[in-house]
Amino acid sequence: MTLITRTDRYIFFQTLVGVCVAAGAACLAIILVDLVEQLRNVADIPGGGTQLALISR
Repeated sequence: MTLITRTDRYIFFQTLVGVCVAAGAACLAIILVDLVEQLRNVADIPGGGTQLALISR
């Protein structure tokens, strides 16, 4: 049986937090890309000009 020191626990916790933050950031990026795609689709319905106006803002 190996002894788990305080440093090992700290490193494990930091790694866990890092993985969670990275996963959360990836999820947010996917959601944002999806929202942008939906906005582009909505802008596409009236015509091409409104899409350009939406992007340029």
